[in-house]
Amino acid sequence: MARLGKIVAAGALAGILAASASCTQPRRFTATRAAPATIPLLLPPGTAAVSDATRYIDITVDDFRPSLTGPVQIVVDAVTGRSQTEIGRFAIYPERSFVTNDRAEPQHFGLAVPPGLRLDRSTRLIVRIVPSRGDGAGATIAVESARFRPR
Repeated sequence: MARLGKIVAAGALAGILAASASCTQPRRFTATRAAPATIPLLLPPGTAAVSDATRYIDITVDDFRPSLTGPVQIVVDAVTGRSQTEIGRFAIYPERSFVTNDRAEPQHFGLAVPPGLRLDRSTRLIVRIVPSRGDGAGATIAVESARFRPR
């Protein structure tokens, strides 16, 4: 009977560990031409609002599909309070599809935060796909995270 109790306890512990591991899995935020993605800005622990010094936001992209009608840009805006400010733009070149897996690493893009822009834990980023040529149809991007990086 004691052995059965240990087996049940071990099974319960395994279930709890599996559930907590799934909670820490990165969430993907997908943007298309028609639907931008809203992403929370991750600030390092102990960081209050930051407004000075050279600052960057590291965007981690783990999936991209280009448009068949022409190249696209990825535009990132910061939403703080009631204002929305463009932080920057980037493109994935060459414009080929990729998915992060055991053979492909995520791609990282660093965007400098404009001077005077105050960031805090309520800051959200809007990631939009904007066509450079064509209509951008079919383009998608999946962002794993957006992290603040003081430098």
